[in-house]
Amino acid sequence: MKKTFIATVALSLGMVGIIATPTATQAKTKPIPTSIRGKWRSKDPYTHKYNYKIIGKYTITDKYSGSGKTYWTIKPTRSKKYQRLYMGHLKNGYYKFETQFSTFGDAFKRIKTKKHRVALRSYASAMDPYTRFGKYAYWYHY
Repeated sequence: MKKTFIATVALSLGMVGIIATPTATQAKTKPIPTSIRGKWRSKDPYTHKYNYKIIGKYTITDKYSGSGKTYWTIKPTRSKKYQRLYMGHLKNGYYKFETQFSTFGDAFKRIKTKKHRVALRSYASAMDPYTRFGKYAYWYHY
């Protein structure tokens, strides 16, 4: 009887140890690809001032003419300064960035143009309602 009691206790303690150990691991955050990292600028067609975008390893900082800066991060954070950003890769070579609780969403692809050796093309899914221009905006290294 003692042997069965000891075996039952040992077995139950072993099962508690197996169940209590955390087996789920948190997914690693992928960094922003090096091809689109850097300091970029684009001329605003309305004000003719420059808009700036700084893309780091895990963060994106936007500074638009006439407004303050906005901060985005891919890493989970509790900071009120940064908003959570999610990254995906589209079939046509664009990297898609979007947030869960806002309308921010951009898709970027590094390209070469005739005037500039390096440019970043931003793809918008809808046309600009004011100018009726096409779907692309270009950001240049500075």
